Amino acid sequence: MIKKRVEPKLVKNIKENDWFNSNQNNFVDMFIHDRKLINDLEEVEINGCYFKNVDFSNIQVRNCDFIDCIFENCNLIGCDFSNKSIHRVCFRYCNLGSTDYIMSSVKDVLIDDCKCDYINFSDSKIDTLEIQDSLFREARFINIKLKNVAFNEVNFHGCEFLNTSLKNVDFSSCDISNLKVNVNDIKGMIVNESQALILVNLLGIVIKE
Repeated sequence: MIKKRVEPKLVKNIKENDWFNSNQNNFVDMFIHDRKLINDLEEVEINGCYFKNVDFSNIQVRNCDFIDCIFENCNLIGCDFSNKSIHRVCFRYCNLGSTDYIMSSVKDVLIDDCKCDYINFSDSKIDTLEIQDSLFREARFINIKLKNVAFNEVNFHGCEFLNTSLKNVDFSSCDISNLKVNVNDIKGMIVNESQALILVNLLGIVIKE
């Protein structure tokens, strides 16, 4: 059981705001919905924002901090969140496919019912991450120290967990077929009986009947 995740801290009765077409350094306490963004976001902080039905797909998102934010039914495919902070953020019903979180700080984050195929968390710091009912096929978790993570009904088919200790991480409700792991990293990993056979095959062990 992981420690309780801290929810995003949004102001009460957050008001609808238009997305400014100007070079701002910060976007604070905004409710943005039903929009297709047209301006790139780079080197800005987004704090206390609620995005609903927002399409980020045609813009570049680079080097942006996201603090206390909710993304609901948003298209963020291909966005780059590398080298930044993603703290107290919820993603629900979003497309996060091929997004990058390389060398980022990920803390108190929920990913719920999202498409996250090919997502890349390599070299990031992850502390208190919940993932449920989501697709993480061919995702990458490389050179990470996982702290306080919970996985429930996640499809990790073909996912890479390399140089990342999986001790005490519970995969028992997940699809771990074709998982790519290092032998030393699976010590203490929590799996069900059928998954144990998958891991045996991955390690090249032959079971004689």
